[in-house]
Amino acid sequence: NHRTGVEKSIEWARNLQCLYLVSSGRKRRRAQGDEYVVEPAKLLRRTTMCRDQSNSSYVAVSWSWEPSEWENPDTGSYKIQSVKGASLVPSEVRDVVLDRVTAYTRHHNVSGFWIDKECINQKDPEEKEIAMQSMDLVYSMSKHPLGLLTRPIESQAHLNLLPKLLCGEFMGLPDHP
Repeated sequence: NHRTGVEKSIEWARNLQCLYLVSSGRKRRRAQGDEYVVEPAKLLRRTTMCRDQSNSSYVAVSWSWEPSEWENPDTGSYKIQSVKGASLVPSEVRDVVLDRVTAYTRHHNVSGFWIDKECINQKDPEEKEIAMQSMDLVYSMSKHPLGLLTRPIESQAHLNLLPKLLCGEFMGLPDHP
């Protein structure tokens, strides 16, 4: 019942909606006293990453929609601008997730990233279904797939377990290393 035609999946993935950080200056806010703090603007713009274009490199992000006990659950610091630039809406993705993703894209000199909660129209059941059937394409076409961990690595023992966790050899981290 839930199979989507291959053609629809390929077409959807070829015209992938992604986000990129707009370096549109900085905003000032008043700190304690009369001092001002300058912070970077957190503006993300929607774009279509056509697979036929040479600049189609993007980061495909795998992440947990629910925050872990170690994460700040706040959202809304990032604003998302529509493709046509008409509207700005606060992102529903946790700020800490977007901070990590944008740092990763800057480090790897990649402009766009795909993250399901913002890059799939969550109010359109047909698009959601096509997107779910196309996830393998989204991640396989990405030159920079990224899986975000939600538990901090706090010790050498945790770091030593990471390769086993990533290879599926271990099903959890100890409570106390």
